[in-house]
Amino acid sequence: MKSQKLVGTILRGIYVTLFAVMCTTNLLAAPDEDPNTNLPPEEVAVRAVTTPVNPGFERSLFAPVQVFLYRADSEVEVIFNQNIGEVCVQIVNSAGITVNYYECNSFIEPLVRLQTPATPGYYTICIYGGSFHGTGTFTIE
Repeated sequence: MKSQKLVGTILRGIYVTLFAVMCTTNLLAAPDEDPNTNLPPEEVAVRAVTTPVNPGFERSLFAPVQVFLYRADSEVEVIFNQNIGEVCVQIVNSAGITVNYYECNSFIEPLVRLQTPATPGYYTICIYGGSFHGTGTFTIE
């Protein structure tokens, strides 16, 4: 009788220990997260081919157009710091094919977000306006 109680106590101890180990392991295990989740936005350098020329216009602290790549959201954000007027924003792949396209008026929409391609590669963002033309490059990994 005593041996049965001893075996029962040992088995309960083993079950409790296994349960505690499983709970602790699940609580302390690192979640499967995308490493891009908490990345800050990356600024894409935009090379201005032509810029607006307004006589008597003071220079801004910022470029006429800024572009930021949000890898976690798979988006490119284009900020118009100056009114360029009607603008076309394109994302072009390395083969020269337009993969995303948006037209807007920079006065009405000073901020534009475009989805980045899912295919890894080298891409160019082109911003065309009446008096502004700029390009920037980025990679998707």
